[in-house]
This record gives sequence, structure tokens and C-alpha cells, in this order.
Amino acid sequence: MSIVVYIIALGLSAISLIEINRLKNGFYILLFTYLILIAGFRYNVGTDFWRYESAYLKEYIWFPELGLKYLISGLRYLSVPTQGFFLMTAFIIQYLIFRFLKKNSRYFYWSVFLYITFYYYNHSLNLIRQFIAMAIFLYAIECILEKKFFKYNIFMFLVSLFHQSALVFYPIYFLSKLKIKRRIKMYILTLSFLLMFVKFDKIVIEILKKIGGRFAYYATWGVEKYLKYDLSWEIVSVLFLKFLMIFWLTKNLRDSILNKNEKTLYNIYFLTSCISFVLYPMLIFRRLLFYTNILEIIILPLFYNGSVKKRVVLISYALFYYFAHLLSGFSNPLPYILNV
Repeated sequence: MSIVVYIIALGLSAISLIEINRLKNGFYILLFTYLILIAGFRYNVGTDFWRYESAYLKEYIWFPELGLKYLISGLRYLSVPTQGFFLMTAFIIQYLIFRFLKKNSRYFYWSVFLYITFYYYNHSLNLIRQFIAMAIFLYAIECILEKKFFKYNIFMFLVSLFHQSALVFYPIYFLSKLKIKRRIKMYILTLSFLLMFVKFDKIVIEILKKIGGRFAYYATWGVEKYLKYDLSWEIVSVLFLKFLMIFWLTKNLRDSILNKNEKTLYNIYFLTSCISFVLYPMLIFRRLLFYTNILEIIILPLFYNGSVKKRVVLISYALFYYFAHLLSGFSNPLPYILNV
């Protein structure tokens, strides 16, 4: 349990030191280094740890994407030990995410705090391929901000080398430009939240069966794990509070969003949040929507916007979010074993 306390303490330290300018750069390096070391020297943490360990030791490759295959082959060629593989993937994930946040978040340390407490860091200890893909996908989103479509396609190709599921979000480049009236957005958001309580699992299973291919696995053998409708009171509480914050931001958009980049990021997050509420009860979609839902660690701090009262609300919500997910058993970092 001490590792949980330590991780939370790192997050709280991030927002506690915001006002101390002379400590910012040093703490940035310290925080970045600690998160890499915790992830890089873990042992048997996460449900897929042993599969990645076997992939590295025995070249037992169960996934079709070439990116991680080439990374494993390169590290094996250099005789890098197994723990070096986990350290390298931890560095890639944390470096790319931190760099994106540093460049695109108005409240960088708040974003780091939410990256930890919104469970993304914990998930990165388990979903290695997807989180490398997600970290690269953030730079595809950056291409949307810069309006560089050719570069966007290059990054989407790189993303597909690690996890093909990210290609589902290819249309985001075009959808991010949709203009929807504020009142309509509020209606859509409310409807999507209410639809979360409607069971779509049987319909989804039938659709996946008809698509076939790799999706057929989820619709047959993987139904209990990936497509079972599962919504605990802890998660409903978390999502309801998130709904209220997104609703408030949408209602007060002009006061919260200061530039075009923030507006584009908000548009992407809003669209996928509406989808996320509807499909959240099914694990496969919770994981799939990580690619765009992670933008909430940039968008939700805009709710704070310098207000002391809102600061307390956001901290309280973030801690509640973390422990609600921990108690619900999502990619627990426990038991955490350090391998040095």
C-alpha cells in the first residue's frame, strides 16, 4: 500500500509547488525521474507483465503490430536484460506524455497530478503497447492543432505500429472542426450520461460477431472480461461528478477557454466524452477511449482557473477518482514489487 501513498504524494507535491518558481525546473526533473523509475523497475505488476516478460525472454509474440516486435528484437540484440525492456518502455511512455503536457497544458502540474490520480499512470504499468501508441497519438493530436494533415498521417502510421486500435480515432482530425452550439452540446452531454444506464452490451456483441476477425474473440471468448456491463456505485459517482465538471465547462466555455488550441482540445474531449459515458460500462471501450479521454488532464484543470474553492473541489474529486478505481480493481499497482 505504501507505493499508492508515495504516488499520490508525488501528485500532491506537483500542485503544491506550482507557486514556487525557483523549484519548478528541479521538481519537474525529479518527478519525471521518479515516475520512470517506479514504472521501469516494477516486477510482476499488472495482469500482462508475465506475457511481456515471456515475449522478451522467449520471443513469444502474441500481437501482430511490428513496433514493439522491433523494439524487443533491438534490445535483445544489444543483450539488454529483461528489466531494461520495462525501463525503456517506461521512459518512452512517460517522456512522450510529459513533453506533450509541458507544451500544451496551461496548468502543467495540475495535468501531472490528474495523470496520476485519474489512473493513467497506473494503467501505463499494465497496457504497455497501448500506452506507447497513446503517447504517440498525442502528437497526432498536436498535428491537428498545427493543421498539418500530412504529418498527422505519419504519426497515425507510427501509432498503428504499436496498437491498431488507435486507427478508430483517425476521423478525429475532421470531427475536431465541428461547430455545435453550446446549448446543443449541453443537451447531447446530458443525454449521453443518461444513456450510460442503458445496456447496449448484447447489441455490441452481435455487431462484433458480424464484423468478425480479431473482433470475434471479444464477442465470444472475451465477453465476460471485455463486454460485460459493469457499473459499480463508485464508478457511477465518479462519472457523475465528471459530468458536472464538463457540463460547467461547456456552459462557461468563453470564460474557461483562452485560445484556439484549447478550444480544439476541448472539442475532441467533448465528442469522445459523450461516447465514453454511453460505452463506459464495457471494459473494452474504457480502454479504447484512453486515446482521447486522456485530454481530460488538460481540459479539467481549466475548471480550476486559479480559484481556491475550485482547487479544493478538483483535488477532492481527483483523490476520490483514484481510490474509487483502486477499490474497483482496475489495473491495481498492488502488490508492487521493486526489481533492482
